[in-house]
Amino acid sequence: MDKLLYHGTSAAFLNQIRQHGIVPRSTSKCRNKWSKEAHSDPDIVYLTDGYPWHFANVTSGDLDNGLVLEIATERLDASLFRADEDYIAQTTMMGEGWTGDVDDFLEMSWEEINKLYKNKKKFLKLMYQKAREDAKEFPELTGASLANLGTLAYLGNIPWSAITRYVIIDWRKVEPMYLRRLHQADIADPENKSLTCVGSYRICGKSHRQFTGWLFGDPVNDDEMLQGFYPNQELSEARAEMERGREGLTVCSVQELDTAA
Repeated sequence: MDKLLYHGTSAAFLNQIRQHGIVPRSTSKCRNKWSKEAHSDPDIVYLTDGYPWHFANVTSGDLDNGLVLEIATERLDASLFRADEDYIAQTTMMGEGWTGDVDDFLEMSWEEINKLYKNKKKFLKLMYQKAREDAKEFPELTGASLANLGTLAYLGNIPWSAITRYVIIDWRKVEPMYLRRLHQADIADPENKSLTCVGSYRICGKSHRQFTGWLFGDPVNDDEMLQGFYPNQELSEARAEMERGREGLTVCSVQELDTAA
């Protein structure tokens, strides 16, 4: 794999990452940030091309700054890439008794799903348990996971030498733009209100990738980045938010830091 991917976390962990790289939860002992039924795999480091800033916000909360790290995947062991279990759970784990199309299942409300699966929590727990197992067993699903959900998993530590840049995010300055993206998730996936779902990524993935580039100060297509998040009459307001937001971003090149040291 020869692609730049990203990992979102809290800026409070930056010094640890410099020393030890990005490590799975089983090593870092960080607590799970997701539901008990659909918890993250403790042996995995998750990467994305679309919404690392969302994962940074979930991890850092309101008290800490966010941290998004850019990773050169060609510096990693290609045999350790796997699909994100979320992709498998959302698109292939239909459960016993389901014979419809994937898209039909994704569009079902939880009320409809509960007619098939009486206990939602038990259903989620079993579905994600099987999805985590399948993600490790079938590495051929990795490409589809990245293409359709914008995420994948890595079975091991990601060394500091694989990180090319990082950006520290002051949420007080960037929050208005971030909250608009959460609101769009409600529109794209009104039943589950999830930013990280196949349906939302189909609609907003290109814009999310542009937003990630904007965080790093890369040239972006403003129209692509803002499309769907601002009515036409608010585009001037959007550009003003972008200018204010830049004040809350600190971008660092790892090569420059290492050279200075």
